[in-house]
Amino acid sequence: MKHIFLGREMAQQRDFSEHTAEIIDAEICRLVRSVEEQVMELVKKHRRSLDALAQKLLEKETLSGDEIQSIITNNQQAAEQA
Repeated sequence: MKHIFLGREMAQQRDFSEHTAEIIDAEICRLVRSVEEQVMELVKKHRRSLDALAQKLLEKETLSGDEIQSIITNNQQAAEQA
């Protein structure tokens, strides 16, 4: 019988111990925290561009790729000059 949902592994027996499951869970948590930290650094680094994009989207609703690139470039140049 094929399971049609992603949680199918919940119905199947594991081939590893509870201790191994705890190690796996800990590593997954570590990886998620690490990626979260990287994302937060990227958001902080590019905050001016993100705010400018958000403001323009509030005004205009849609932006072309060229408009997005222009906003990002202008904000990067302004940040470098500051």
